[in-house]
Amino acid sequence: MVGKNFLVLSGLLLLAGFFIFDHITSRSLWLDEALVANSLKTPLLKIHTQVIYNNQSILYLYVIKLWSLGIGESEWSLRSFSALFAFLLIILMYFCGRELFKNKAAGLWSAGLAATNYFLI
Repeated sequence: MVGKNFLVLSGLLLLAGFFIFDHITSRSLWLDEALVANSLKTPLLKIHTQVIYNNQSILYLYVIKLWSLGIGESEWSLRSFSALFAFLLIILMYFCGRELFKNKAAGLWSAGLAATNYFLI
């Protein structure tokens, strides 16, 4: 039988998914996103030369380039990489809150605050 905490955490992830993916492409690219999108036109082995033009780390540029080779270079695909880490953050917040306060309810509250955080949406 699935536990109550698992169901609540799953519900929070669904809620966050709705908030994030509902309008993931409704806004135009921000400057830093546009610079990264422009950097993706560079071949993989020369992507490190793009660090001069934008404020991203070399590792991020390589990882997002590999991500775009598999998913594509659309607005949705670029932002879905960040959305993946938003979901991982919600799960991490649950475990951190649970371990820090030794209370599963605190973990759920932490995950809930992360799931409804405006900056993740």
